[in-house]
Amino acid sequence: MSTEAISTLPDDPATSGDPARTVEVAEHERQFRELLTHCPAALSVVDEDGRLLFHNVRLRELLGYEEDEMTMFDTRLCWHDLDQRSRMIEELRRRGGRVLNQEAVWKTKDGRLINVLISYPQVAYQGGHISFVGGKRVSWVYDVTVLRQREAELVEQERQFREILEHCPAGLNVVDEDGRLLFHNARARDLLGYDEAEMHLIDTKKFWNDLDRRARIIATLRERGGQVLNEEVIWRTKQGQLLHVLVSYPQAAYQGGRIRAARRCPASLAETVPR
Repeated sequence: MSTEAISTLPDDPATSGDPARTVEVAEHERQFRELLTHCPAALSVVDEDGRLLFHNVRLRELLGYEEDEMTMFDTRLCWHDLDQRSRMIEELRRRGGRVLNQEAVWKTKDGRLINVLISYPQVAYQGGHISFVGGKRVSWVYDVTVLRQREAELVEQERQFREILEHCPAGLNVVDEDGRLLFHNARARDLLGYDEAEMHLIDTKKFWNDLDRRARIIATLRERGGQVLNEEVIWRTKQGQLLHVLVSYPQAAYQGGRIRAARRCPASLAETVPR
């Protein structure tokens, strides 16, 4: 249905005898319809069965249909998950209120799946009212497909980055302020002789043969807020074997420094030194 078929003119007897006022109200309505038509969100008004009574340009762009194809269009064809749609409509009927920013997957005319955020700001349930004849639900829809794709790309980049760290030839540790291990790689396990489960939140002070040396290095990190590189120290394996290692702290969350995870403080790299 075109916007010309939508009427929001009030039934006000005061305007019927005043041509100037009628023209003014009609112009306001025209401007309002134009705003809806070019709104950046996809707008639709449907009847109880989901047939489309009104829509705007953005909805056509989103779904790939022509304007004449959208007349009394069955909007169930847009939904990838009809069960989710049914649950949302049932909630609207039961509550008679709004459903806001629900994420769903829609299908375009050519079968492409898109991620959308859908809101129902107005419904004609539980005493609610819509100014479109026969309208039951008004929805606003935003396309968030690009955002979700970007999030998936970031997750994949994070996975690849962790895989690179996991197989780094140096032993990698990330610890909290108390020295509990938050992240480590395979080389760290190889060096120290622990399995992966044993390393979870392990107190890394167990690795150090000289705890005073450890305290001095950490004090230097706190004071300088920078890097400590290639310090030769002695670590102890699970079996009690002593290892000569070079330890570096390329990142530390002191003096404005930052490590990309909550509660992470020093990040260290270690490798054995031939003796």
